[in-house]
Amino acid sequence: FDKIKHSIFDTHKITNTNQAQIMPFAATNTISSFISGIHPTYENFSLREFHNCIEATLLEIFNIENDPETVKKIQAASLQCYDAYKRKLSKYVMTHHILPVIENIKFLPSEGLSNVAKSLINISAFKSDLNNQEINVGGRIETATLTKAEGFNWNAPNHRPQEIFSRTVI
Repeated sequence: FDKIKHSIFDTHKITNTNQAQIMPFAATNTISSFISGIHPTYENFSLREFHNCIEATLLEIFNIENDPETVKKIQAASLQCYDAYKRKLSKYVMTHHILPVIENIKFLPSEGLSNVAKSLINISAFKSDLNNQEINVGGRIETATLTKAEGFNWNAPNHRPQEIFSRTVI
């Protein structure tokens, strides 16, 4: 409807400890799934169901539906368990999925980074096609890199895209 939909990202700095960053800015679920190893919707569903299951199990074990104070204690205990599990899951995802991806791409040349970006866009378009969703990714793919050394560069030499349907910067 002739409007650009967008959201503001947190500031990310490239430093000696954070040497690369992948930041999807459109159709992010598929790209996030690739990077983290789990689809965000599935992760949220799994965490919510885990919390509900623990709470229901504790309430059933102690059979204390008529004691509001004990119910509150069980709800607090289940929430603590949920929070601990969520922290452990986040640490696992970071260690076993996100950091290895970043470590493996941070030394790629611009052409390699461009290929990674194009592949992620193609995966998003393919998934959109398979799910019979409204097509929100596709068309001609143009990529650019943004580096400290070279600044912003389109990856097609001497080419400025005139009509861009999908863009990603790595």
